[in-house]
Amino acid sequence: MRALAVAGSGALVIGGDFASVGGAAHTRLARVLASGAVDASFSPSINGSVRALAVLPDGRILVGGEFTSVNGTARTHLARLNADGSLDTAFNPAPDGAVYALSARVDGSVVVGGAFGTIAGQSHARLALLKSDGSLDSGLTATANAEVYVLAGLLDGRALAGGAFTALGGASDYLLSRVSGTSSGAYSFSVGSGLTSATWTLSGPAADFSAVALSYSTNGNLWTALGNATPSADGKTWSWSGGTTLPANTNFLLRARALSSAAGGGSSGVTEVYWQFYNTTAAGTVTVGTYTGDSGSGTGGTGGNGSSGGSSNTGAGSVTLTGTRYAGSTNASASGYFSDFSSLLRLKGGEVQFVNFVIGGSASRRVFLRAAGPGLARMGVSDFAPKPKLELYTAAGGLWAAASSPVTDAGTLALANSLGALSLVSTEADAALVTTLAPGSYVIAVWDGAGTGGAVMTELFEADGNTPANLVAYSTRASAAANTGTQTVEFTIKGTAAQSVLVRALGPALTAQGLGGTNADPTLQIQNSTGTTLASNDNWETPVTTNGTAGATAAQLTTVAANVAAAALTAGSKDAAVLLSLNPGSYTATVAGVNSAAGVTELEVFEVPSVTGSNSNGTGSNTTTPANSTGSTGGSGGGGGAPSGWAFGLLALALLARRRRG
Repeated sequence: MRALAVAGSGALVIGGDFASVGGAAHTRLARVLASGAVDASFSPSINGSVRALAVLPDGRILVGGEFTSVNGTARTHLARLNADGSLDTAFNPAPDGAVYALSARVDGSVVVGGAFGTIAGQSHARLALLKSDGSLDSGLTATANAEVYVLAGLLDGRALAGGAFTALGGASDYLLSRVSGTSSGAYSFSVGSGLTSATWTLSGPAADFSAVALSYSTNGNLWTALGNATPSADGKTWSWSGGTTLPANTNFLLRARALSSAAGGGSSGVTEVYWQFYNTTAAGTVTVGTYTGDSGSGTGGTGGNGSSGGSSNTGAGSVTLTGTRYAGSTNASASGYFSDFSSLLRLKGGEVQFVNFVIGGSASRRVFLRAAGPGLARMGVSDFAPKPKLELYTAAGGLWAAASSPVTDAGTLALANSLGALSLVSTEADAALVTTLAPGSYVIAVWDGAGTGGAVMTELFEADGNTPANLVAYSTRASAAANTGTQTVEFTIKGTAAQSVLVRALGPALTAQGLGGTNADPTLQIQNSTGTTLASNDNWETPVTTNGTAGATAAQLTTVAANVAAAALTAGSKDAAVLLSLNPGSYTATVAGVNSAAGVTELEVFEVPSVTGSNSNGTGSNTTTPANSTGSTGGSGGGGGAPSGWAFGLLALALLARRRRG
């Protein structure tokens, strides 16, 4: 057997060089029912090897290979059969060489790969796009200089091609490439009024899939299966309805996992896509306000609901504000959001690490906190702190909770191990707690209870599970020892859209706050999960171009810092800062002193919420603020951002004294 494709009702169409299946004569092509029985009513005859198969939504079957005849009728290397196995006489592209791979698309077209030089009467070597009638589609111009053995269709209409080629489309491409035509595929989701049905709709030249399963999640971590969707006759709409009711009055993600059949020598592929909803309302672009004013300065809006900011206006005219809506959420930028943070550093024997984080919005959130020491051994870290301790304080300095160590509560263990955190083991002396917090600013204090110091990883995970996280700011302060030393913060952005992020490494700014022993010249670097550096900076007023992307200017950084309520940096200081837009994924921020110099540093990460303005006969600007912030009023309008109360200062000094007393 050389080829396989999934047909309706779970049946399989198989092809190859065989003469019988299940003891019955079937010449190189057969259909096996879901029960495992061979379909005796399906028995086409093909006189050469079958190398590729694709079942179309209407049940017809594309067959490629090394044959010259199908059911006694001349067909060279490519044919289309009706669902009953009879030859579709209207389809005859007649390639002059073998066909090894097929990738069908929902608009009826098909990408063909093989060893041919001409197809559909035209020269088009080894790779071609055919229309549903078998004629050549000139939208795909790429050809290959050697055989194409494997194709995998993509949701946007492009296709991955693999083979023996070293050039494709006139460019050097060794063995693997991606090709596209002149049009693109697309998709959309919808949810029924009773929240008990959903559909996934494909359009254009999107890949044709053989099976689709739907599921939903309220936090992007834990998913509930809804079941398999049923395709329409043309394969463009996949529908689900069942006994499960989708979440009401909260944001949720709907996910489709779509299976494409194996093509040629390849394996089956899985495509996974998401869409955000609040009840039946899908995420998208929405107008959130209009300001019309006369000449002169406009009046700034009031921050506080996360979806309307202030505006300024010069000249007569109007300003219309639009933003990306996360379904029904009040956070206009929530389609990308922080879900977790972790920081790793090596504490001295009597040193305390302080982590400040801010919960925005208007609803309380459950969080998971952990100080990992012994658990780091499983990551290959040998110099870990043997007895990490963790306490959580309010911005006012009140003790909120102290972490257990070791953790024996089954619920806490199960939650930790479901979040993607470093696994929590009851026999290790790591400290952890789960608590629910109202919007506001909080401080985590971490130290080594044994007094010897060592490596500690402090983790913060949103664990509410009902709505996307609203962790809008995070900061960690500790010293970086000479030659060993950096502070490292890893964070994850989830959702389906990019999130603007302000990251700062402070040293001189801490001196200005009256703190001694600070790092005089910290540097900052942001990397993605593959280790690629996305942004870097030494001195905040000097932008650095990284991978062709220019760094933010001092003016931009100053404006954004004011909007998120971050302390202003002094002109001429050697603090570092970057502003960048990050797609969903995992990232690492690292701060270190120039030439590995020691000193206390603070690493800050801020969500930068924003909406965009489009103007008519005037100019304007706006910025959203989280729900627990106070917006500014006046000509510039719309300030706010992360709430104030970065509660290090006296609290830090008091905790240091407390730890040293024992």
